[in-house]
Amino acid sequence: IAATAADGFVLKYSEVAGELGRRTRPLYLIDIAVPRDIDPAISELPCAELAVIDDLHAAVAESLEKRRAETPRAEAIVEEEVEKYRRWFDSLQVAPAIKKLKAFVERQKDRELQRQVRGDVEPDSIQLLEEFADGLAAKLLHRPFRYLNQAGAEKSESEIMAALDIIHEMFGLDDADDGGKRRK
Repeated sequence: IAATAADGFVLKYSEVAGELGRRTRPLYLIDIAVPRDIDPAISELPCAELAVIDDLHAAVAESLEKRRAETPRAEAIVEEEVEKYRRWFDSLQVAPAIKKLKAFVERQKDRELQRQVRGDVEPDSIQLLEEFADGLAAKLLHRPFRYLNQAGAEKSESEIMAALDIIHEMFGLDDADDGGKRRK
């Protein structure tokens, strides 16, 4: 690598041709000086490869052009990932509603089981009733949970909020857990 402030060539063809002419391994020379430090005739030797600052500028320009050509594709990837992140982030809004709805149904199920299981009921019958109640609760909650999860992943924020408001109002979730306060 040559980068001096010399007025003329530091490496001249006449001085290095004999030595470099016998060389079998390639010699890479980079001249970033202005004016040039390495005689351009040296690049004619079979073992010498000379790159000058102009070559580097051309390589940089070519690389920059290739990167610019890829910009739309990179922007599309970024936009796609931002949209995926937005959908994921919006879906987080439904998790508290799902949790509240599940807790609400569990409380209702437990209350009804306590109300129905009085007196002399066999343990096997109690277990059967509990399994029935668990299965029924799971089946009834399946569609609302699927809808909320799908809404969180696919709908706009206003559509998600509308769905959450409907679920909260339909099941009285705000009254049950928040002392009547509405979340926003």
